[in-house]
Amino acid sequence: MKVQGVYGSVVRGVSQQAPADRLEGQYGEVVNMVSDPVRGMVRRNGMVLETEWSHPRTTSQVAIDNAIDDGMSYRTYSYRSGNIDYDILYRSRPMVGPETNAHMPALLIYDRSYDEEKFIVVTHDPVGDPRMSDYITGGFSAVTSIGEILLFAGNSIKPSQNTTYNWLDPVNFNLSTIWVQAGGYSRTYKITARRLSDDQVFTAEYTTPASTYDGVLDFSVITEDPSSPEYQMAMNAIQAAYDTAVNQHLAMASAAIVPSAIAQKLAEALFDAGWDTGDVWFRKESHLICGDVASVDVEDGANGTSMRAILAEVTSPDRLVSITRYGKIMRIVAPGADAYYLKAWPESNIVDPADRFGRVIWKECAGEVQTPEEIFALGMIVNGVCYAGSTPAHLQAAIENMAGVTIPIPRFVESAAGDRVTNLAPHFYGRTITMLSVFQDRLVVGSGGTVTMSKQGEYFNFYRSTTLTMPDNDVLRVSAAAADDDTLRKVTLHEMNLFVHGDKRHYLIPGRNPVTPSNVGMGVMWDVDNSSGCATRSNGANLFIAKDELQVGATRLLQVQPGLYQDIPQLQDVSQQLRDYVNGFPAEMVTFLNPGTVFIRTEFIRKSRYGAPRSRPQGIYMYQ
Repeated sequence: MKVQGVYGSVVRGVSQQAPADRLEGQYGEVVNMVSDPVRGMVRRNGMVLETEWSHPRTTSQVAIDNAIDDGMSYRTYSYRSGNIDYDILYRSRPMVGPETNAHMPALLIYDRSYDEEKFIVVTHDPVGDPRMSDYITGGFSAVTSIGEILLFAGNSIKPSQNTTYNWLDPVNFNLSTIWVQAGGYSRTYKITARRLSDDQVFTAEYTTPASTYDGVLDFSVITEDPSSPEYQMAMNAIQAAYDTAVNQHLAMASAAIVPSAIAQKLAEALFDAGWDTGDVWFRKESHLICGDVASVDVEDGANGTSMRAILAEVTSPDRLVSITRYGKIMRIVAPGADAYYLKAWPESNIVDPADRFGRVIWKECAGEVQTPEEIFALGMIVNGVCYAGSTPAHLQAAIENMAGVTIPIPRFVESAAGDRVTNLAPHFYGRTITMLSVFQDRLVVGSGGTVTMSKQGEYFNFYRSTTLTMPDNDVLRVSAAAADDDTLRKVTLHEMNLFVHGDKRHYLIPGRNPVTPSNVGMGVMWDVDNSSGCATRSNGANLFIAKDELQVGATRLLQVQPGLYQDIPQLQDVSQQLRDYVNGFPAEMVTFLNPGTVFIRTEFIRKSRYGAPRSRPQGIYMYQ
């Protein structure tokens, strides 16, 4: 029906202002009626019921009231899987009352296929995955999807992680390697080491031979007459013996200063000093290795560049060794810089699997491996049935055991660098997740007033990939200066930006440029409180915010539209003619672009905060 330019007052609806302030054709509050200047009051067109969910009526009025209150908490999330559109109806608050037979399931999924609309089965493994019962009882605080995988954050679930202290593990921490890098003549190499098992200190020394032969060429022992031929023969014999001794000494001394020979002598000296039981020092080329070391110190008799030892920590990667046990982890602590960790990896393919030592290359690793235990529940629709699990492993097992289909589900990614100080755990660990979304190929998680974004393209990775640099695709954390006392609830993608809605304020994360750890910000856009219970919606150029008016138990609809300046939109009431016409608190909102329409569903409010009774406990309202 065309109304613009014909009967302008037809769509003006009602007004709660004084009669003198009403627009032409407007009436007072008349439910579901519009004023027509030709026919008077005309009933507004109604709606068609698509589906409903029924439960057997119980005799307990308390159970009925609890079921009604429980039903008000459901929210809707649109989802597409296998070219089929679904509506995910989830309980957003904990179950009301103990009478479980009076409640709907915590998760309902409605198949919106044309002419085949129906609810589908939602199931999980109650025996193998009992944690899902906590999600069902406590309700879901946020829902989003990544591809065909649904993610459900729980109201009563606080994400947690395990920490494995690989660097501090005695097998790693007390493994020492001594590297004899170069040999020298007449040099004393010394090792002072304390054994871990009995706290005994051992000292071993080895002095290399001199480069010159200390013998003397002495012809005085010749008794023959110098004029006789035998004298020359005796002299030649002494000279030959001396030359042989010199050559033998040079050969011996040259072999003795080879690094591997020095290492062998030191190993023998440690053995002779009493380190002859348990985990003893053994030689691998020019390296000595032992796993029962509490401390070690070495001296090379020169400037300290010919011999080095590692145990658990060095000041520079230049101080590392080239041969050690595969998997050895070292902490690098440079003065004035954060510590990081390097792990020894085989330099080439291992021929003998039993060989645990060899030449290595050092790569950054995690000294303390942080492994997520649980973050959120997951779901997936397979063959018309939705399967759920409290972890990726439980979801995959449920699909395999109940549907007979093997579908790999991505796992939560553990930390790959640093420790709990240099690679902080995600902010939402130990806190309730209140917001989930996807932005610029990252999973967005909100908890409190902080937004955490996963590594780009790796939605289950929330740890820095390196502590040495800040790659553009790495994880990031952002919050506004005024967000410490706020709780983030919803997000809206609008005009390439991410609007984040909290209980007290609304924030903006600019998205016209790629979001990176070094280029991300979150600023306050509006100080509009009590407007995060209903998801903000967009119908093109405008955003619509439904605000609770707690004083009167009603709802205001605010419109965000482009302002005079870029990224500074304007905020105004959709209708200044109405204030508390929309009874109750907003639960959900749907917007349409053409014709420009906004539908609002309100929750059940028996009384407002100040005791004013409400005539309509629930309803659906339309702004046009």
